[in-house]
Amino acid sequence: MNSEEIWKDIPGYGGHYQASSLGRIRSKDRIVRKYSAVAGKVVDQLYRGRIIGTKTPNDEGYMTVHLGIDGRKHCVQVGRLVLLAFVGEPGAGEECCHGPGGPADNSVGNLRWDIHLENNRDRVRAGTYKVGAEHHATVATEDVILRVKRGELTPKQAASLTGLDYKIFWRAKRGETWRHLGTEAKLLEQTRREIGIKEVA
Repeated sequence: MNSEEIWKDIPGYGGHYQASSLGRIRSKDRIVRKYSAVAGKVVDQLYRGRIIGTKTPNDEGYMTVHLGIDGRKHCVQVGRLVLLAFVGEPGAGEECCHGPGGPADNSVGNLRWDIHLENNRDRVRAGTYKVGAEHHATVATEDVILRVKRGELTPKQAASLTGLDYKIFWRAKRGETWRHLGTEAKLLEQTRREIGIKEVA
């Protein structure tokens, strides 16, 4: 890796882990006192530090690592760990946000603490903000939802047609979900307008 890579301890994880300025996570050398069946007594065992492999558990591309603290495994987003090490704790209502490099770039320069709305605005600009049928939690199709919103199907008819709970369609008809159909969500509309202005300029 780059010779300018800087490592710092990650607070709140037992002093056992470090994050680098380039977005890597490693464990530190540590001695663990444990019972050895071979020796028949409690011994001090050295565990060498190592670079921890990352995973991308979903199609949004955010890298995570599993860290062991007090005998429990914790799945944590890499970007959050880098910010904790180099910036500190987030403010109220803030979360880890990625810049132009996208979710695969966890270098400290591509990260910031910000509110959820701004995080979603980043996704809109990057073209990764998913709504409706594209969203990972979606269980109903847009065409059926649209027919319910237009009054062509009742929620119970849609439920019978799809085998899903009628409450899914009832909420959509009331505008509690699938609000982007028919009228763009304010977030998408405003951000895309801003992008259009910048592109023309």
